[in-house]
Amino acid sequence: MDVNMAKLDELDLKILQELVADSSQSIPKLSKKIDVNTSVVYSRIKRLVRRGIIKRFTVEVDESQLGYTVSAYVGVNTDSKKRDSVRTGIMGIPEVRELAEVTGRFDFLVFLRAKGLEELHNVISQKIGMIDGVEHTETFISMRQESKGPEI
Repeated sequence: MDVNMAKLDELDLKILQELVADSSQSIPKLSKKIDVNTSVVYSRIKRLVRRGIIKRFTVEVDESQLGYTVSAYVGVNTDSKKRDSVRTGIMGIPEVRELAEVTGRFDFLVFLRAKGLEELHNVISQKIGMIDGVEHTETFISMRQESKGPEI
């Protein structure tokens, strides 16, 4: 077991499971669901936030409803001396959702959303491709995506 892993009891885990499923639910509703006093649930949530286990409460947006119909992963190779500035440049592009430094044939794997293939082409050629230090890109268009929340 990782010595840095947070020690959580069964109640903490129940609260986390419920909040992962729906972070917008009220504390009284959550308390009723798990059959625990409201003040206890409130203090446990505060403690989970204070300990950094809960980072934030957020919403999940269906970007396709906003016109972002194309998802793509872009493998990026860089000049190793310019890797940090490339990372900063890529993260400044509005269409970019995630960037991971990876092992394998790419230095970075970038996930982005676009409002069509023409916009995707422009993001890759006019934005990512123009960053000083980017040597090569390879794009993988997502045909279908599935995701799941964390296992708690």
